[in-house]
Amino acid sequence: MTAEELAERLEMTGSAVEAVQKTASAFKGVKVGLVKDVSPHPSADRLRVCTLDIGQAKDLNIVCGAPNVGKGQKVPVVTVGGTLPGGVEIKMAELRGVTSEGMIASETELGLGEDASGILVLQDDPEIGTDLNNILELDDTVIDFEITPNRPDCMSMIGMAREVAVLTGVKVRTPDVKIVEVDPRSSTKASIDIKDPDLCPRYSSRIVTGLKVDKSPLWMRIRLNKAGIRPVNNLVDITNYVLVETGQPLHAFDLKILKGNKIIVRRAGKREEIETLDGVKRALTDEMLVIADAERPVAIAGIMGGADTEISASTIECLIESAYFKPSNICRTSYALDLRSEASSRFERGIDPESTLHAAERAAQMMQDIAGGRVLRGSIDEYPKRIKPTTLSLRQERVNKILGTSIEKKDMKKYLNSIEFEVTDGPEMKVTVPTFRPDIEREIDLVEEIARIYGFERIESTLPRSGGRHGGLDQKQKAVWRLRDTLVSAGLQEVITYAFIDPADLDRLAMNDPEVIGDLLKLKNPLSAEQGILRPTLLPGLMRVLRYNASYGNANMHIFEMGRTFKGQKSKDLPEEEVRAAGLLWGPWERDHWYAKSIKADFFDAKGIIQAVMERSGIDEWRLEKQEMSWLQPGQSAVIKTEGEEVGYIGKLHPAVAARYEIEGDVFIFEISADRIVGQIPAGRNVTAPSRYPSIVEDVAVIVDDTISAEQLDVVIKSAAGHILKDAELFDEYKGSHIPAGKKSMAYHLVFQAPDRTLTDQEAIQGKMQVVEVLINKVGAEIRK
Repeated sequence: MTAEELAERLEMTGSAVEAVQKTASAFKGVKVGLVKDVSPHPSADRLRVCTLDIGQAKDLNIVCGAPNVGKGQKVPVVTVGGTLPGGVEIKMAELRGVTSEGMIASETELGLGEDASGILVLQDDPEIGTDLNNILELDDTVIDFEITPNRPDCMSMIGMAREVAVLTGVKVRTPDVKIVEVDPRSSTKASIDIKDPDLCPRYSSRIVTGLKVDKSPLWMRIRLNKAGIRPVNNLVDITNYVLVETGQPLHAFDLKILKGNKIIVRRAGKREEIETLDGVKRALTDEMLVIADAERPVAIAGIMGGADTEISASTIECLIESAYFKPSNICRTSYALDLRSEASSRFERGIDPESTLHAAERAAQMMQDIAGGRVLRGSIDEYPKRIKPTTLSLRQERVNKILGTSIEKKDMKKYLNSIEFEVTDGPEMKVTVPTFRPDIEREIDLVEEIARIYGFERIESTLPRSGGRHGGLDQKQKAVWRLRDTLVSAGLQEVITYAFIDPADLDRLAMNDPEVIGDLLKLKNPLSAEQGILRPTLLPGLMRVLRYNASYGNANMHIFEMGRTFKGQKSKDLPEEEVRAAGLLWGPWERDHWYAKSIKADFFDAKGIIQAVMERSGIDEWRLEKQEMSWLQPGQSAVIKTEGEEVGYIGKLHPAVAARYEIEGDVFIFEISADRIVGQIPAGRNVTAPSRYPSIVEDVAVIVDDTISAEQLDVVIKSAAGHILKDAELFDEYKGSHIPAGKKSMAYHLVFQAPDRTLTDQEAIQGKMQVVEVLINKVGAEIRK
């Protein structure tokens, strides 16, 4: 099948394909040639004339200045008409009187590497005349997979080969490992001591001597480049190659630099430090696992090696580390140090503990074949805490019930065997899960494996049988949804912002007082500086939405958000979480029309929304209490109280805060605790049928001190007239001529109505007089004539 077909079929079995990329060489017309003869150039000391066989009837004469060209070499020959990277075309040329029929290229000229010191000499005796693209596999396809965290086995070529084998019905063929061992035994050259087997259950190693550090063969460098790994030298490249091939991270230590020829796997000491391969000194804690020699740490286990013991040009013998480390510890250490590597990304997901020795021996074999190494006899393999394969029960009827299928037991067994699971037959099948699949923990995981191998596309879409039980929202959830619906009905649009905010936003809002926002919850490793803390209030998110929209020319914003806020609690491990609702009003409710001018949102719009929330929640007793807050305009701010408990605030945003967000015009905001409001909703509500009898409206206007609020007057009026007063509506407030300084006029419609009869005018007038009398006595009001 083609690469595209393979990618599509793998996608159907759960391997998410991120990209299918074609790779192609940057040259063409390059053949494998045999240097048959080399002779001096008659007119140039530094040039030589080479006779080359490229598999054609006639040999080529090519003038070459490379110092390393020699008879019998297989080399890349750029024929006449061929091109090099950048589109440079090779033509017939005459150099100092000698015709040159092509070019012998270096790896730099072919765009394959950085070595420009001489021509590229091909290894492994390729066939003369073969296109170099075919020899080096340059015209290729790379399938890039997005491996989910639960499938560490797929982070290797062998792991993906297992997935392909399932599709094609063939067996996986892994490379044979053949090592020629020499004396002495490895155990005479080094020892391994695992101090903490909980964090390192297994540590395997092989020792290789007589090494020569050099660049890797071209085929290896090309394959590593395709895998996204930069070649370094043959020893380091071999460890990376085996990593990609097997999924087992390796590390090569320069054995001569290890103090005491010891490997000690232990926790770091307090205030211990190590300089890692990236040249950074890192402070360690006793929660971190290190690889140490007899004197100091030489690597952070499972993450990165130390600079002191890395492979260098002078390395002649090395110890290959191949270990299994506890995933959770590697994950915590990696995040604590803010250090990620190819190794840590695999260790923290969980590798195969049974592959450690195989990977070490595979690397030793490649060092033997590529770097001229001699492998010492025997391995050093410490395995103090053996990890046993998991055995699970599997029920045929359970599988078919979940999937809605009728798969036979023998087919289930075949599917599981194809992915190397051992199945023992019986009333309930016993399935032994290989250690390279740490994600398989329960019977339902086996069901999923059967489903993906059987083929999700073969499973019909059916409705599950109903058990007769229906889910629903509890009373608290219903109340929260009612609150959201009320805000939408009021004309606000809902927005959703991140729970992580920029600490600087609290400074911009002047909300950085710990008594107001509590203890901030800071993230150890935030995704960015602008997401450094968990929000203690919803206002920063709303202000960012406002600023963003205003910058794009939106002239009005009426928005709200419902979400969780977080405050630290010193006496408790977990933070205090609270569901809150916040709203923001800026600009007119609609644009100007020819028949009417727009009306800008104001404080009373925000107050009306709060009133709607309270009425729909069934909370009758609530009020606003004037209070100054640093982020609100003085004189236009208040806290919201129900039954004496503070449940939020309301007001006009302070102009200085608005200016810091580059917002022009008045911004009105409110924020309430949905949790507290829901907690005060009465269990039942009294409903009174509307009166069938007409009402009588009497007007009254009083002059009171400017310091007396409308709310205070409202309370006094409603307490004065008894049950026949149904409503008191403020319809006018006036200051100016005919009103003394420090005073104001307040005018009300008083609505009188009885539930059981028609009131007389005298009763309504009597009710009005009672209101006037109480206003005079309690607040010192004067009747305005």
